[in-house]
Amino acid sequence: MEKRITKKLKMNSIHTRIFTCVEKALKTNLETYDVEKHLHFDYGLDSLGYQKLVLFLEDEFGIEITEDIGKSGYFASVEGIATLLSEYFSFNET
Repeated sequence: MEKRITKKLKMNSIHTRIFTCVEKALKTNLETYDVEKHLHFDYGLDSLGYQKLVLFLEDEFGIEITEDIGKSGYFASVEGIATLLSEYFSFNET
């Protein structure tokens, strides 16, 4: 049970960090945070915004996101990005 709670807390922290990057890319503060909402259709992130988001994520998590990963379906939502980060990258989870 404790492992599940710890994992959930870590994912919440990851989501928060991703939303910070999304807000920077959008140059606005979001009124609501929904990890399932589509970054383009629901939040209005355009192609330039996606490029900025990748750069902000690389800086925030200390990783390098290749172009093919950056154009993957993972980047449709914050939950998708969190899944990508937790499955494929090793990063500082502070």
